Amino acid sequence: MRNGTTGGRKLGVVIAAVTLTAVLCLAACGPATTQPEKKRVVEVGDMESLTGYGASAAQPILEAEIAYYKYFNEEIGIPGVTVQINWADTGVEAPKSISAYRRFRERGVPIFTSCSSVGPPALKMMLLKDNVPMVSVNTDADLIYPPGNVYCLTPTWAEQFGAFVDYVMEDWDEDRPPKIAFITSDTSWGMAPLEQGIKYAEGLGIEMLPTEFVPFVTLDASTNLVRLSDQEADFAYIHGLPATVVPVLKDAQRLGLLDKITFGGNANGLNGIMLEGAGPAAEGYFAAFPWPFFCDTEVPGIQRTTEMLMETHGRVIMDAGYFTGRIQAAIACEAIRRAAEAVGPENVDNVSVKAGLDSMKNVDFEGLTTITYTPEERRGFTKTRIYAVKNGKIVRLTDWTESPKLVP
Repeated sequence: MRNGTTGGRKLGVVIAAVTLTAVLCLAACGPATTQPEKKRVVEVGDMESLTGYGASAAQPILEAEIAYYKYFNEEIGIPGVTVQINWADTGVEAPKSISAYRRFRERGVPIFTSCSSVGPPALKMMLLKDNVPMVSVNTDADLIYPPGNVYCLTPTWAEQFGAFVDYVMEDWDEDRPPKIAFITSDTSWGMAPLEQGIKYAEGLGIEMLPTEFVPFVTLDASTNLVRLSDQEADFAYIHGLPATVVPVLKDAQRLGLLDKITFGGNANGLNGIMLEGAGPAAEGYFAAFPWPFFCDTEVPGIQRTTEMLMETHGRVIMDAGYFTGRIQAAIACEAIRRAAEAVGPENVDNVSVKAGLDSMKNVDFEGLTTITYTPEERRGFTKTRIYAVKNGKIVRLTDWTESPKLVP
């Protein structure tokens, strides 16, 4: 009995050994298991004014950025790299911007993006000292003059106003100079085009009337408009978002001034929200745009933005933030791609990403813009064209023309 038990155990050991050998052999002869590619995560530190004045402009920009990074990683990609956006709400407060910047830098974030009108100016010297680049939708003159580590998308606010008055002067045929006034808010962003814009316009022979200040969210502009009427203003340039533009136009309509004063403004105030809010009062309103608009259906970037809006909202929301956010994210991704190609995914840092930005020359981004950066030029794109409201729709009136360069 004892011998039988021992023999049974030996037989079991032999069977187990043969079975294990067979399994190992099959594993060795079978297909190799594919391990997922391990990628370096490169973070983009995004600082947005999601609260405070201007929040309505920042929200579509961030939505478009998030959508673009997902699209980029899935459809385009960088070998060995995943680009990740992490955002912070900095409002319009410089201390919040500085605090967010320091938190991001502690994690080694190599590139920043922002649409804030306060954060980038406060950070300009810190970015320069740390040799860290930032791509900014907002183009205040003090961000890029003198050039530093802030890379913008468009001419400055004053230069966009300069393009506006250039267009006015092309068609002005009276024997007297045109009278133009700013309508804007007493905020850092509202003040941005005034000094250089007024200086440029007066250099063309334009009579600039005293600036009319209104709240960022305007409730009643009657007093301002009556003053402009008494001064026989020909044009009023509204530097604001729809929250400023719509009430001013509605008040001008109520006061019977739309036939006396021609209204226009910056591109951010001319969109679908403005059309819907102002209604017939928007007719004839015009602006110098540093990017295409939704009426430019032949542009691939407009087509993709339209598709994104239909997928997420079920309708097309005509706000330029949806493609300016896309442009900003695309520039950051391209800079990271160039850095990874130059130094390898594992070595991507602020220095290599900045070098990637500096190497961009006439780079097309889906037809939305063509970006060039040089040591002297941080605007990225330097042209504008005129769009206006005609028969209740926003249409393009001119081709691209070079905007004036207004260095403080």
